[in-house]
Order: sequence, then structure tokens, then C-alpha cells
Amino acid sequence: MLYFNPLWIARHFLFIELALHPNLFTTGAGFLELLINAIQAGSRSFAGAILISFVANYLIQNRVPLKNRFLFSAVFSALMGIYYALSKVWF
Repeated sequence: MLYFNPLWIARHFLFIELALHPNLFTTGAGFLELLINAIQAGSRSFAGAILISFVANYLIQNRVPLKNRFLFSAVFSALMGIYYALSKVWF
């Protein structure tokens, strides 16, 4: 849970915006507003996924056989990656 935290999510949102709008490096005010928006969106995205992540990680660690945990964890991480990418649009 600490890995997928609001600042980590916000960092990716910020990278996406900077890649789409490279001129933000030259305008400090626009960059600060973008940073604040990214942190807010990252916090909302994290809050929206925290319960699902707790349950999924509990099930993976306690119910999935040891030989399949890596696969289940990788699939869950991929699904969460898709969720966080979509949450950029949703939040």
C-alpha cells in the first residue's frame, strides 16, 4: 500500500502532463497549478482504490497458493496500473 501512495500517483500524473505540454517548464505559475492538481487527483485516486487494494493484497498473500502468488500479484498490479491511468481522466 505504501508503494501506491498519493504522491507516487501524482508523480505519474505530472509526468503525463509534462509530456503532453512541454512548455510548462517555462511557466512557473502553470507548473505550480499543475502540481497541485496532480496531488489532488492522486489523493482522490488513491482513496478510491484503497479498500480494493487492501482486500486484493490480503487475498493474494493469504489465500493464493505460494506458487501462484507472483502471477496473481502481477495481474493485480497491471489492473491497478490501468485503474490509475484511467483515474487521471476520472479524477
